[in-house]
Amino acid sequence: MHEYDVIVIGGGPSGVASAIAASKTGAKTLLIEKYGFLGGTATNVGISSISPFHFEDIQVIRGIGEEIMDFLYELEGSSGFMKSSNEFGTGSYVCLINREIYKVALIKLIDQHSIDLFLHTTFVKAEKNINDSHIDYLVVYGKEGTRKVKASIYIDATGDGDIARSLSLPFSLGRSEDGLAQPMTLMFEVSGVNIEKLRNFIVGNSEEFEWINILEPTKKIPERYNQVHFIAQGFKTAVRIAKEKGFNFGRDTILIHTSLLPNTISFNSTRVVKRNAIKAGDISEAEMIAHKQMYNLYQLLKSGCIDGLENSVLSFSGPQIGIRETVHVQGQYTLTSEDVLSGRLFEDTICKGFFPIDVHSVTGGGGYSSGSTWLKPLKPYSIPLRCLLPVTGPDNLIITGRAISTTHEAAGSIRVSGTMFGIGHASGVAAALASKTQNKSFEEVEVKQVQRILSTQGAIL
Repeated sequence: MHEYDVIVIGGGPSGVASAIAASKTGAKTLLIEKYGFLGGTATNVGISSISPFHFEDIQVIRGIGEEIMDFLYELEGSSGFMKSSNEFGTGSYVCLINREIYKVALIKLIDQHSIDLFLHTTFVKAEKNINDSHIDYLVVYGKEGTRKVKASIYIDATGDGDIARSLSLPFSLGRSEDGLAQPMTLMFEVSGVNIEKLRNFIVGNSEEFEWINILEPTKKIPERYNQVHFIAQGFKTAVRIAKEKGFNFGRDTILIHTSLLPNTISFNSTRVVKRNAIKAGDISEAEMIAHKQMYNLYQLLKSGCIDGLENSVLSFSGPQIGIRETVHVQGQYTLTSEDVLSGRLFEDTICKGFFPIDVHSVTGGGGYSSGSTWLKPLKPYSIPLRCLLPVTGPDNLIITGRAISTTHEAAGSIRVSGTMFGIGHASGVAAALASKTQNKSFEEVEVKQVQRILSTQGAIL
């Protein structure tokens, strides 16, 4: 049986940051990912951008997240952060990425930090020891069958609380009144776009849009990439035509985003609601619905109703549908919308939150003007360590990423990649420290020691 100080399940931004932080803090670390690559939503869903690390012009996420983004830019895999002309709907800065180089960057960083990596490996279950206070080992599955992996400390970075749920730990799903979670979206791209013509149409027809965001680079974008960047949501005439032609794509608005790749546009415009993404039947149905929605929207583009997109070609769709929300594992503290909006600070802070409460309509296709929510905090807020520690269950398990203990509304703020990096960094440091305690337990970890190490590793608290 393989034995480690720390095992991380899930290779998204929180999982990668956790693994790097644990290794940096002296723990022998294993990272396990079900796909053949790392990156989480950016790579397995196909989002072409990384959300801001900023509240307005104040950068609040640094540390390992910043190291990853700096390394990606060094490899010519990103635009660097670009300033938004209108932060509504996207945040104050946006960083576009080349997903393929992002995959390479993360593999290189995992290798540089001497982290063992199992790809194409799926978590199956956790087994507790005889006295029920510790996870004894995990069972994982690969092509060779099942095997056991053992560590002192385990980090659940699955996004869906897979380890926690396998142990029947308490959790909530979606919003409190009915369990409905944020909708799922299949991301896709079209190539063959006349970017200049599309931009001129958007800028010259502002009445067609809910909002427009022109992005201004803060670093030089490598010359091989597209140099003109913008985001827009609306296209009201096209939406009306879609309804007339029966081209249903799940929303009553179209959201587009330029890509780093020349002549390419990314669409965040499909929507599947009222499905539970931790049920195989529901998520299978959601994938089928979303692919049909994508093709309907592509048919609309081919009809020539949007300038610059009339000759576009469907060139990419995400390997899986995008999941905004599922499980919130009940922790020692539950972050609320009041905490987020007031900019509340906690003594056991391990990371700053900053993004608005961004909740897409859980029941229909409306944008921010009809069913969705965008509420900006007064200032950056704290995320306490207690949100990462389950209220009951094994004392050698920590939750990281979007499944930490929050309400449905607060989850709409913390779920973005910048915050995921910050939470992951903290969970990795805490896990490494717990692995060195006498009883291998988070109960013996001092918050102030976690905070001191985070600060020395560049994090902002």
